[in-house]
Amino acid sequence: MPSAFVQKVTGNGATVVLNGVGAGNALFLQDSWFRTSTTGVAEATPTDSNGTFHISNANAPIFISSAAVEAGVGIFDQQGAASGTHTVTPQANSGHNTTLCEFSGLVTSSMFDTGTSAKSVVNNHTSQATGTTPTTAQSDELVLICCAIVAHTGSSNVGWTDPVTTFTTRQIVINSATDIATHHSSKNVAAVSTQTATELWIATEGGIGSMACIATFKASGTTASAALSMIFPSSLAGMGGNRFFGDRLSYSVLSHYG
Repeated sequence: MPSAFVQKVTGNGATVVLNGVGAGNALFLQDSWFRTSTTGVAEATPTDSNGTFHISNANAPIFISSAAVEAGVGIFDQQGAASGTHTVTPQANSGHNTTLCEFSGLVTSSMFDTGTSAKSVVNNHTSQATGTTPTTAQSDELVLICCAIVAHTGSSNVGWTDPVTTFTTRQIVINSATDIATHHSSKNVAAVSTQTATELWIATEGGIGSMACIATFKASGTTASAALSMIFPSSLAGMGGNRFFGDRLSYSVLSHYG
């Protein structure tokens, strides 16, 4: 069964606050950030007043020499969240755009599956791939992507292609002149496969850097009815009168558990 989006909040300040979180649901923080005091170190794990986040994907940032800044992206997850209010504090970098989402329908242990990232500091480039993940562990998974563009001069509208093909946008910031151009998205997949995405935009500039990452998370297991239909189909080819047996067994078990 696929996961389901519940709610989100976005922000660019010290904290983001998500109210009314359902017990056992999953939280995800997607962050696009920059810092003027360069360290070459990935973004630290955010803190939460009502739980603990873990790193899904947060790798070393890009360095834009003409702007003397570094920038990066990060995805962080919290499985089996506590109910109530979550006040989440990302690392205090020079600037960031944050998306905090709640999803239902994900496993409550070993939720993170796989992820990767990629980056570019090439004059006038207008695309950024996330990189390609290893093959997912199961068919039903949630996929999150996160992209940031930082430039020396920048543009008031980078001209993102929105949405990214097959994804749903969770936050978009178009300004790279006085902000971090930001694109955060999600989708569900239903087949075991590798995952990748490519972000596209229009604005070109000599001093530009971009970074994107991707992470996948395991949705809850197959429902009882789906499992039964695989094990005891109502039509058992070549079994004649056993079709009635299959129908009655499915009904009996579903009545007990459903």
